[in-house]
Amino acid sequence: MIKKLSVILLFLLAFMIASCDNSGQSSLGSSGKSPAQNTPSNSNGLSAFKNQANFLSQALGTTNLGNTCFANSVHKLIWSYLRNGDKVSAIPQKTLLQKEFYGFMNSLDINFDAVLNNNFSQNSDPGFKNKLNLVFNEFSLEQRNATGSETISGMKIRSDQMDADEYFKLLADYIELNSIQNSFMVSSQILLKNGVKKPLNTESLNTGHFSSNIFYSLNLNDNDKSLDELMKSNLTEEVEDVLDENTKTKHNEIKRTYLTLSDINNYPKKLFITLKRFYFDGQFNNKIEDKIKIPNNLAIYFHLINNHEKTYREVNYYLQGVIIHNGTSAAGHYYVYINDGGKWYRHDDAHVSEIMTSEDQKQMWNDIEKNGYILLFDS
Repeated sequence: MIKKLSVILLFLLAFMIASCDNSGQSSLGSSGKSPAQNTPSNSNGLSAFKNQANFLSQALGTTNLGNTCFANSVHKLIWSYLRNGDKVSAIPQKTLLQKEFYGFMNSLDINFDAVLNNNFSQNSDPGFKNKLNLVFNEFSLEQRNATGSETISGMKIRSDQMDADEYFKLLADYIELNSIQNSFMVSSQILLKNGVKKPLNTESLNTGHFSSNIFYSLNLNDNDKSLDELMKSNLTEEVEDVLDENTKTKHNEIKRTYLTLSDINNYPKKLFITLKRFYFDGQFNNKIEDKIKIPNNLAIYFHLINNHEKTYREVNYYLQGVIIHNGTSAAGHYYVYINDGGKWYRHDDAHVSEIMTSEDQKQMWNDIEKNGYILLFDS
């Protein structure tokens, strides 16, 4: 099973979804336009609420520079991760990419605060086109320095649509996102039939050294229909053909995976969870479109390293943001829902709107459960 999953993950890294297909966008509002588009221009008698709605797209919308809906969604989710906790200023500024990304995130913060305070006038960089180009240029240079190529799995930024999860993990690494807030580690072990615990190397344990994480990826299966069920089944699974070093025979054993901390009181305030909706079957890329019940609140258990089963801490998180992939493995479109101050907003490239009505909220949750891809949780 481990070998099979490794093959799937290898092909996932090469996964590409065809161009950003805006035909998959769903409307939020009776006219088929977003609330920001439905609101008329500012005039006497308009409420502050309407003024805010009118300026959301102008203040926060990000231009799609060809096939960059995946990047726009990732940028907005990272902005939400930093904004809710006042961590934008904590972005390291040791590299040009970090400096450009800080400037981008800071501009989003300033513009949104101006909208909320009803004093936004205009965006000096409409659609953040200049800032996006600077970020993409520096990202490509970082990628070339790290891999020898500016591409991601052979895909060129701007011209080719990419996997949002792959881009997110690369960008998070380049801007050192896991150094800004508390992180966790992942450790796994196999519990042999004779009671012996056999450590396993995982994506977070490289030659005996743990690395920090702010995200965890979950495999989907036919039996689990909720995020809670997926967490349990991913953290405990049966592994086939484990070699018994004494008898030289193979058996199926239980693998247990733990989200671990070096200090039980120093837990991550936020974390990302990716639902692995895309897989390669040996011939074709496929997408799992099963509806997964996503709770507004999620309990995570963190264990103390080397003492997994005796010391743990339960931390309750609430859903703060979700990147959506609407479409198939052949064609689709990315956008993101973000919760800020108890209000949900939809960021869809250049269009930003607040989720206002009960019908809009119902549509949003249905969208999240069917198409949710990368989830952000806040404690």
